[in-house]
Amino acid sequence: LGLTDGILYGPISACTSVCSHAVGASNPNLAGQYIQIAMGIYLLSSIPIIFFWWTFMEDVIMYIEWGDPETAALAQDFTRVYIWTYVLGGVSTSLWRLLEVAGHVV
Repeated sequence: LGLTDGILYGPISACTSVCSHAVGASNPNLAGQYIQIAMGIYLLSSIPIIFFWWTFMEDVIMYIEWGDPETAALAQDFTRVYIWTYVLGGVSTSLWRLLEVAGHVV
């Protein structure tokens, strides 16, 4: 989960650079638009990843032989809850970066 989500953090990481340019040019609306675009790209690209892990986590656990069927079923249940922390983490990170660039983070 962490590896696939880490790949999707590219647009969010780029927000620090482009938002600092927008804020430096006294255009906070443009910085907000950059954040919205980055969150949109992140959320849209997360949909297939969420679907994959939601559907196939149990099969992956059984394929790599990390446990018995009961352990794989528990991993599937855990993934279906835990995957939303990655989605919320991406959204909150992008908003935090906007606040950081704007000088509102201590």
